Amino acid sequence: GVELDRTIFSADGIIRHGAKVVYALCECIVPRIGVMLRKCYGGAQLGMGNTPGFHTDFTYFWPSGEAGILGAKQAVELFCRREITEAEDPDKVREEKVREYSQKFGDPIGHASGNLYIEDVIHPAETRPVLIKTLKFLRTKSRDAVIPKRRHGNIPL
Repeated sequence: GVELDRTIFSADGIIRHGAKVVYALCECIVPRIGVMLRKCYGGAQLGMGNTPGFHTDFTYFWPSGEAGILGAKQAVELFCRREITEAEDPDKVREEKVREYSQKFGDPIGHASGNLYIEDVIHPAETRPVLIKTLKFLRTKSRDAVIPKRRHGNIPL
C-alpha cells in the first residue's frame, strides 16, 4: 500500500502545503489565464491564483461564475444571525436574505464591471476561441515585465 503523509490532512499541513501552492503561483512566469466557471470563495481564490496581485494575465467569468470571500448562505448566517433568530419565521427571513445577497453579490456581470482584474464575462461556447486569442496575445510575454528583479524568493517551508 501507499503510505500517506498525515500532515497534509491536518490543519497545519493544509496551511503549510497551501502556502507552497500560493508561492508557486506568485513565482511562475508562464502565461496565465483564469476562467471562473462556478463558485470560488475565500482561500480557494488564493489557491487558484484568481485574485489581483498574483500576476494572472487575464481572468474571464462564465455567466455561472461567482467569487468572493463567502458564499451567500455563509455570509447571511454570519452577518444577519441576530435578525434571523429574532424573526417570527427564521427560515423565511434566511431565505429572503440569501436571495438578496445572491442578487447583489452573485451576479458575474456586476462583479466583472466593478473589478478591473476581470477581463470579460464570456459564454461557455466562446471559451475555446477566447483562450486561443488570449494565448496568441500572450506568446511574447516577457519575464522582466512580470517579476520584479530581486535576489531570491521567500518560499514557506
